[in-house]
Amino acid sequence: REFGAKVSQFTWVDSFSAARNAALDQAHGEWIFWMDADDRLDAVNARKLAKLFASLDSTNAAYVMKCLCVASEPGAAATAVDHVRLFRNDPRHRWKYRVHEQILPALRTTHAVVRWSGITIEHIGYIDADLRRRKLARDIRLLEREHTEQPDDPFTLFNLGSVHHERGDIPAALAALERSLQRSHPTDSIVRKLYALIARCRKTLGDRPAALATLQEGRGHYPDDAELLFLEGVICKETGDNAGAETAFLRLIQGEEANHFGSADTGLRGHKGRHNLAVLYLEQGRITEAEAQWRAALADEPHFLTAHLGLGELYLRQGNTASIECVANELRKLGPTATAEATALQARAAAERGAFAEARAILNAAITESPTAVPLRIAFSQVLIKAKADPQELEPALHALLALDPNNSQAKHNLEVLLRNTGRWVGSGTAEAGKG
Repeated sequence: REFGAKVSQFTWVDSFSAARNAALDQAHGEWIFWMDADDRLDAVNARKLAKLFASLDSTNAAYVMKCLCVASEPGAAATAVDHVRLFRNDPRHRWKYRVHEQILPALRTTHAVVRWSGITIEHIGYIDADLRRRKLARDIRLLEREHTEQPDDPFTLFNLGSVHHERGDIPAALAALERSLQRSHPTDSIVRKLYALIARCRKTLGDRPAALATLQEGRGHYPDDAELLFLEGVICKETGDNAGAETAFLRLIQGEEANHFGSADTGLRGHKGRHNLAVLYLEQGRITEAEAQWRAALADEPHFLTAHLGLGELYLRQGNTASIECVANELRKLGPTATAEATALQARAAAERGAFAEARAILNAAITESPTAVPLRIAFSQVLIKAKADPQELEPALHALLALDPNNSQAKHNLEVLLRNTGRWVGSGTAEAGKG
């Protein structure tokens, strides 16, 4: 109101479309542009938007803008989603669906020309994890209500499946996603994401052949889709098809697609694809190629912790002390977790040189200062194993690690080996695991 805005009230009726349509009823200009309260427009994109506004004519056009759901911290995953943000003010242009509301179906009925604007709007609504959980609970309530009203709607089924997947209910997610795919056409904007989510569900359920078949069917329609290629590379690697994995990852990082509606992790064609390729190369002993890919990944995203750690592992194998120190210095710039990783790396480097006392001293000092830092505990157990420490020293170290990271598979394995070697293994390892 202070800046001259017209503010109106709306009684909430469990429908974002109804709310948006009420706003459209109040608009009297020739064009509609929308932003949410948790959207942000930086100076560069504001100038692009002003230029676009100045160029508008009487064409029935709709302009797509990237909605960048920003990461919770530097180096974490960010997602880019394509939204129609600007379109003609026409009484036939009204939103549909209670949640994840859509304007595109209405625009298609008036044969609006869809254009990509090159403008990016940042969305900060998913940074807070607690807020995200509350939004998911709200979304599933609205989706279930919509599903009751429209049980065979593929878009509602798609969104139900997506929410179930995010909440970890994989069987429910798979059922909804498969029903959505059966009711969709490859030209529908949700279908490429349907293939990716179905493949993820099948992989989680342990059926990698079915997941791979799903990805290959999807790539029959969208041969260069980033998420489908990334998942294909991951599953090929997990099943021992290194050649297939390399082909998929190379096509991923070297390829591109024409504009299309979608939602994808912005790092797949860059640092994440390159990291996975580097891991593949390292496991094959292709050291030079692995290093090149990790360096390219860090050029794409300097805060990508996993790539720094990959370089650290590579230099450990080489015994390259100077490069290890460089990696450790870079890690210390990235915050407390990365600082713990830097200390762990330096301690492991000392152990590789046979300087076990030095390695223990580094880790003991760091653990005293940061007792809950998992990377330090992992490195301490690794150093003790390499030093062939007495079981009475190693066992408490493994228990301390598992207390902080109960699902650490390597620590579980090492504890089982220790208990077997000391004659105290009783099947599950639980009955005797705590005895000295």
